Amino acid sequence: MTSSHQEPTGFNVLERVRRTVRTSAARAGVELVVVEEVEQLREISALFAAVWGRSSEGVPMHSEAMRSMVHAGGMVNAAHDTTTGELLGAAVLGRDEPGACYGYLAAAAPNAGDRGIGRTLKQHQRFWALEHGLDVMRWTFDPLVARNARFNISRLGAVVRAYEVAFYGHMADDLNGTDVGDRVVAQWDLRSSRALAAGEGVLPEHEIDPVRSAPAGAHVEDGPDGTPALVVAGVDRWLRVPPDIVALRGHHPEQARAWRASSANWMQEAFAAGLSVHAVSRTGWYHLQGETA
Repeated sequence: MTSSHQEPTGFNVLERVRRTVRTSAARAGVELVVVEEVEQLREISALFAAVWGRSSEGVPMHSEAMRSMVHAGGMVNAAHDTTTGELLGAAVLGRDEPGACYGYLAAAAPNAGDRGIGRTLKQHQRFWALEHGLDVMRWTFDPLVARNARFNISRLGAVVRAYEVAFYGHMADDLNGTDVGDRVVAQWDLRSSRALAAGEGVLPEHEIDPVRSAPAGAHVEDGPDGTPALVVAGVDRWLRVPPDIVALRGHHPEQARAWRASSANWMQEAFAAGLSVHAVSRTGWYHLQGETA
C-alpha cells in the first residue's frame, strides 16, 4: 500500500483535484462559492446553529469571527443548490503552521440528505489550499462518530496519528451531549497518492470482519456493549466504535462515557506504539497500522 506521505510524480495534481471538485459538485447538484461578505456569513452561521444547536455561549461560529478569519488569509466556502439557490452546506478553513491549513467547521444542511455535500466542500477546500501553496490540512473530529470517521479517513484519505483528551473540556450541545469532548487529529496530505485515489474514488477499502478473520492467538477485548471491540493481531489493531454515539449520549449517557473511556485508552496505546489509522469500515472498525502501510 502506498504511504500517505508519498507524492505522485508525472501528474498535474492541481488539475486532477480541479476535476475532482467539478465532478463532485455536479453529482451533488451544487454550485460552490467562496464567501467573504458578512450577510452571507450570517446565513452560514445560522446553518451551523441548525446543525449543532446553540450552547450557553451562543452559535458554533459567529459571522464576525468568520469575517476576521477570511481577512487573515483563511477561506469560507458554501454549496448552493444549482436549481433553487438554497444554502446546502458550508465550511471554514484557517491558516496553520507554514505550508498548512486548519479546518474548523464543515456541515451540510439537515435537509440536504446524502448528496455528498460534505465531500464536495472538503475537495473544494483542498483545491483552494493547493492554489495558495498549502499542502497539508488538519482538523479534529469526534472518534466515536463512526460515519464521520469513515468519511475523513476512508473517503477523503486523511490519516490519524494523535488523540487529544478533553480537547473541548465538558461540552453542551445537541450532538455532543454533556460528556468530555475528546478528539482525534486528522492530517490530510493534499498532494499524496492516497488523497488523489480517495478523491477519484479508487482508494481501496477493506471491509473485513476482524473478529472472524483474526488469526489464532489474537487478543480480543469486549466493548461496553459486551461484544468484541478490540482485536490485536501482530502489529495491526482493529478498534470498533458504536453505530450511533449521538443516540447513546441522549438515552444512555453512562454507556456513552464508557465507550469514550475505552476507546481513548486503546487509541492512545496504539498511537504510542507508532500506529496510525488508515481505514474505517462501514461497520465502525478502525484499522490501525504501522506508518509504512
